[in-house]
Amino acid sequence: MRTDDRPLSGWLTDLATAVAAGLLAAVAVAGVLRAIQNLPPLRLQTWHWAALAVTGTAVVLRVWNAAAFLPAGGLYAFGLVVLGWWWIERGLAPAAIFWWGGSCELAGFALIAAVVGWAVPRVERRLGWVPPPGRDGRWSRSWFDPAQLLLIVATAVLAAWISLDFRFDGVGQGIALFGMAGRATGCVAALMLVGASIVMAWQTHGPWHHVWQYAAMAAGLVFTTSVGWARIDAMGYRIGGESPWLDRAATLMISSAMMTLMTGFGLSRALPADSDWGVRGRRAMPVFGVLALAMLLAVWLHR
Repeated sequence: MRTDDRPLSGWLTDLATAVAAGLLAAVAVAGVLRAIQNLPPLRLQTWHWAALAVTGTAVVLRVWNAAAFLPAGGLYAFGLVVLGWWWIERGLAPAAIFWWGGSCELAGFALIAAVVGWAVPRVERRLGWVPPPGRDGRWSRSWFDPAQLLLIVATAVLAAWISLDFRFDGVGQGIALFGMAGRATGCVAALMLVGASIVMAWQTHGPWHHVWQYAAMAAGLVFTTSVGWARIDAMGYRIGGESPWLDRAATLMISSAMMTLMTGFGLSRALPADSDWGVRGRRAMPVFGVLALAMLLAVWLHR
């Protein structure tokens, strides 16, 4: 039984589109799982791409369907499905190359989504465009911030891992843009996450505005730390048989100390007096300070 007041045709259209998109998402998930397990990649046929194109057209047309539920959310989810299909088509293997290639693309998706979310309302106001009428809440962005935060956190973990793990050395050599192969790719992904978090903070108000300010600072820590981790030379450890974790902890300590100074003093001095970034920075400063002290203690105990 339907629990909303949409016309039957609108409900059936949403259901058909959701089922088709779900099947395409299942193909993307299957391809990703095969790549992670170093299995041969899926082979997509012409009819697969035709199904993707038809479903994509239906997802886009939902924007003008007054009975459609959360059309922007559907576009966001379908964008991730298309990204998964792109990974399958490229056949990135082994798993290290898959993770390496996916890090910047996920970060880029988050950044583009943030920019679109910031720009669309401003373009609408400038052009005087009024969204098609429909059921209450169909243009709600209540899903957008949680989805973006989940994507950014997952990508930040991936970026940190890539810059940390010596097994990514040399991955992507000869195919990476601007020569940013190997562990340096994690730094690029982390930098894009900083930008995505800042843009999300620009377009939000209330609690989510504060969340994105803290997220931008946390992404800044991931970026500065990943730069230091990516610069650690693996060869010396392989020859000497020593563990690199002491240098990694020292790098995190330095980055945390830098973020402590920036959030405690730098933001309030660099930004206008009426900016609330300084307030958020001073509240985040103890966290970075405690992390720096913890890493200092870890380095001191292991020397």
